[in-house]
Amino acid sequence: MKFIARFLYVPLAGLLVLTSCAKDETESYDKFENQALEAWMTQHRSDLVENLQSEGLYYVDLLDAGDLASDPINTEDIWVSFDFSGRDLSGNIILTRNADDAVLAGSFSKYTHYVPFYRYCGSENSGLMEGTWLAMRRTLTLGDTYFRNNKDRLGITSPEVTLRYGSKIRLYMPSSVVGNGVEGTGGYEGQEGYSLSSKRPFIVTMEIRDTVSNPLEREGTDVDDFCELNGGLQIYSKGDDDTPATEVPEDPEDPEHPYNETSKRWVSACDSIPQVYVNVRYNPAEPRDQLSFPAPYHVGYEPYVSEASVRDIDMQIAEALKNQGIFDDTAEFLNICKTGEGVTDYYFIDEELKTENVESRRYLLEGYLAPNTYEIYTDASALDIIKKLLSQTDKVFTAEWQARAGEIGMTMDQVLTLASMIEKEAKKADFAKVSAVFHNRLDQGMLLQSDPTVHYVTGERRMALRQSDLAVDSPYNTYKVSGLPVGPICNPSPEAINAALYPDESYVAEKYLYFCSKDPSTGELHFSRTLEEHERAVAIYAPLWKAYDEERGM
Repeated sequence: MKFIARFLYVPLAGLLVLTSCAKDETESYDKFENQALEAWMTQHRSDLVENLQSEGLYYVDLLDAGDLASDPINTEDIWVSFDFSGRDLSGNIILTRNADDAVLAGSFSKYTHYVPFYRYCGSENSGLMEGTWLAMRRTLTLGDTYFRNNKDRLGITSPEVTLRYGSKIRLYMPSSVVGNGVEGTGGYEGQEGYSLSSKRPFIVTMEIRDTVSNPLEREGTDVDDFCELNGGLQIYSKGDDDTPATEVPEDPEDPEHPYNETSKRWVSACDSIPQVYVNVRYNPAEPRDQLSFPAPYHVGYEPYVSEASVRDIDMQIAEALKNQGIFDDTAEFLNICKTGEGVTDYYFIDEELKTENVESRRYLLEGYLAPNTYEIYTDASALDIIKKLLSQTDKVFTAEWQARAGEIGMTMDQVLTLASMIEKEAKKADFAKVSAVFHNRLDQGMLLQSDPTVHYVTGERRMALRQSDLAVDSPYNTYKVSGLPVGPICNPSPEAINAALYPDESYVAEKYLYFCSKDPSTGELHFSRTLEEHERAVAIYAPLWKAYDEERGM
């Protein structure tokens, strides 16, 4: 690659020298460089010469017009998340935020989080490379021939284009809109030994991945939603004129103290700093007690190949705990979870073993290991730990709940299975409504068609399921099997169990049969009574699901 760099740079350097000899010494370097870059473009990318932008004098190649239904990003001051890779004119990778390019450059590291740049893009430039800022804030003009040859591929109707969500472009920029050199740092380096000196052109490929008007509000919402998704959130604060104080109890023995509070897993770290939360009862040793991430980081390379491989990190945590003496044998622990060996003295496990198709379950104890905080001796065996969890389930599933299950014609196993689906489908505020929809569909003999049951099988949490996902052959797939899946798909919270037993009465009476996600980032659901209403809702929100999946590389 170094040999190629020397070979390709000769004409550019020569042109600069010849031009400087021919022109008055007062002519600026920028003008000479622009002439040399034009010559380079004519030789290597002649199709882009007519795409020269009058402001900045850089060249544009529009690779993807993006979501033309979304607003252009230059209509307001906004924060932009954009993928970025930069090369010199010889093609050497100088800087990249893209894992594929990092692998190509030989600089990929599992310790680097390959995520897009996140920068403020306002009416005045305050931190972006000048050329990238101009491309995002200005209307780009494409040449007539380029427009005619590419308009069908891009789906555009005018040579005047503005960047928006999903837009991908390649810029060929003179140093006047690049800055004083470029060098990758912090894990985003390109090829070893390569950097871009000042006064050198730069080729940048960038893709708009997201836009945010208020990043602090977005991040705060994301943090709150994550905590709600993973066990619930209890917020403590000193209060103000509009909000009463809810301070952290000082006495650790207080039932409302975070050490003892059982209904919410995440609590404010203190009552004076907002949106800093801690889960003081998190226990990764519990089988399948793993944090659920709306968009797990994965880039297609080890160890972050896919969402499924990222979930394997929990197994590695369990292995680490084993090495620390928490329990002696991970394999034994998971084997008991799968077979129930040694715990059939619990009546509900004995009853479960008598259910139909029980041998088809991934883990026999899935759904029965009550989420909670446990004190465990370091010499406890895998069986000791599992019995402690099952004893908690026996305690949580009260006589009242057993009686209620009998009233509605369900076994404990069926209740836990339904509760596990509810847990994965919704936030707590919608648990009872989702339960009502499932009860109504069961009563009418309809397929439950619950996406999380497919996620459980495929290991991928797609918002927009593919036909291959829907057709997967599994007793858990409720798009194919009638009634409930063969068993629970997670260990449900007490709130989800209660919702399974007590669905929203008004939603039952009004015969709601459908629901779908609105914006996946908020977890809000849309409920419908009829198929026609549901299909209209899907038409509205499906683009958001697709965009959400694309953001996660799915």
